[in-house]
Amino acid sequence: MWSPRQRGWCHGTAVALVVLVAMGRPWAGASGHALPNPFDPDVVTIMTADRERYRCQLPQRKVVENVGDMSSSESQDLLVGSDAAHPAQLLSVFGDTCVYRLEPYWTYEFCFGKHVRQYHEETYTSGQKKKLKVTEYFLGRAPTQAPLSEPPVSGTMLVEDDKSKYYSEEYGHGDTCDLTGEPRVTEVRFVCNPEQTHVFLELSETTTCRYQALIATSHLCDHADFVELEAPVSPIHCVPEPDSPEQPVALQHMMAQEQSYREEAMLRVSQEREAAMRQHQHLRRAALAAAAASAEEEEEEEDHGDGEESREASGRRPQLPSSEESPFKRRASSRRKPSEEASESNRPPSSKPYDPNLMKKLVRGSSCYHGGGSGWWRFEFCPLRHVRQYHAHQDGRKDYIVLGTWDERGHVLEWNDRQPTTSKRRMFTHYYMDGDICELTNSPRRVDIRFVCSATMDKGSVVLALEERKTCEYLLTVRSEAVCEMMPLLDEHDIPRLPAH
Repeated sequence: MWSPRQRGWCHGTAVALVVLVAMGRPWAGASGHALPNPFDPDVVTIMTADRERYRCQLPQRKVVENVGDMSSSESQDLLVGSDAAHPAQLLSVFGDTCVYRLEPYWTYEFCFGKHVRQYHEETYTSGQKKKLKVTEYFLGRAPTQAPLSEPPVSGTMLVEDDKSKYYSEEYGHGDTCDLTGEPRVTEVRFVCNPEQTHVFLELSETTTCRYQALIATSHLCDHADFVELEAPVSPIHCVPEPDSPEQPVALQHMMAQEQSYREEAMLRVSQEREAAMRQHQHLRRAALAAAAASAEEEEEEEDHGDGEESREASGRRPQLPSSEESPFKRRASSRRKPSEEASESNRPPSSKPYDPNLMKKLVRGSSCYHGGGSGWWRFEFCPLRHVRQYHAHQDGRKDYIVLGTWDERGHVLEWNDRQPTTSKRRMFTHYYMDGDICELTNSPRRVDIRFVCSATMDKGSVVLALEERKTCEYLLTVRSEAVCEMMPLLDEHDIPRLPAH
């Protein structure tokens, strides 16, 4: 007697195989191959709705708990050129780079191998000249020697609901804390993030004048111990039984129909793209004209003097290599600034409360958000309008470079071309094109806006990070809890639509 395991007419399995093909995986059956032994516990027999029969060899399940359980060849594949290097050695490629986290009042600066700094810049007018006042505190300084000879300090923590392993370094000898009489100390934790070079995710005060900073970086992903392993995907091989076709008839029909749809879609997209190019150029000219008009208005408002700057504290004005903007709640900001940093007479003003309408503003494009940029440049993101870099001169003038402009029709065409998919629906992408012409490529600049749902962030806050992935092609990542609220509003092309009232 056949047991269900040995001989199960599994209609559901046949459907699953058809779905695999629809996802782009080829049919694994091949004529002329010997039929698998039906008594093998890893062999199942399936039958389609057309009574076609196939014997399928299921892959043996292999679960890897950690890198130590893998074979030497498998684990070596994960060491992407690192040769099991010390994490501090991998992170040394930061060089002189600093990353920043912007909050309503304080800005936090992390410079690898140097320091963690907290500062606030305030512009004021003296006579007819603008001046700059800086209040700063060093929360920790890097150790004098890199800990290459010591075992790396590591642990696990939750980062955006995912369990991640981190590498830790202690930055001590910060400015003296008035409450404890001891130097401030910051534990800097690094986690692997293959999508971005480096991002300052958060900073918190764990105890009085002791802090914890979290830096996400792709450099740490070159070490196998800090890479999140994914479950392997194995093929299912099927062989037809006698009198059954090599591929199910329904599968052949579906593949032919899919090919026909693909050819029709490619032809339609090509025609639409050609027809839309003229409209793109018109919209680009209109966007540039609007940007120029806006720049003229800002210049008139800011043109009140020579713009001379001075500092109360020593040091140059920071150049921002990666940028984030993060308006937090008042209590979150006040919790993180040291309580002894200002007396009642010179205490800084309270930060603005969080924005409860952030999600609607992102959907409607009614506000613009600014980031630190890189060196000379800062950047401006206006949803549903544009992304542009700018440099503000001391006399109030601004230089602009448009990285990309929004056009819904252009986004839909690009979306259809790329057909973005993700296993975890926690992000979506908008495509901004037709920016200023790049002198190096002789093509318009373009930027992808990646919206990432970050449910663990403070409500009403947003973090921005801009990177140049290729010459004059950019990626702007927008992380916020508000993006989670936008996910149910997405249409078939990932454009959020507010319900009509």
